[in-house]
Amino acid sequence: MSNDAISAIDVNTENQKWTAMGNGALSPPVTANGYTYVASSAGTLYVFDDKTGAITDMKTLPENFMDVGQNVSAPTSGLAIGGDLLLVPAGNHLVAY
Repeated sequence: MSNDAISAIDVNTENQKWTAMGNGALSPPVTANGYTYVASSAGTLYVFDDKTGAITDMKTLPENFMDVGQNVSAPTSGLAIGGDLLLVPAGNHLVAY
C-alpha cells in the first residue's frame, strides 16, 4: 500500500491481485466477509471487493480520517470490525456501519 493506493497480494504466489487508488492518504485496511475497507484523509470510506478490487461502495465521512502518519502528536487510530459493525474514526466522530 502506498500513501494513496492499496494493493492486494496473493499470499501463496506473492503476485499482485489488484491495485486501487483513493482520494488522499489511505488508512491501513481491514477485511471481513470478502470486502476490504479503507478510509481516506479526504473523508471517504471505500469498500473494495477482495477478489477484484472493484469499489462496491463509498461513503462520505463527517470529517477526514487522520492517522498517525499525518499528525505525529495524535494517538494512532484505525478502522475496526467486530460483530456486525465497522467502526471508522473520522475527526472527532466514531462512525459505525
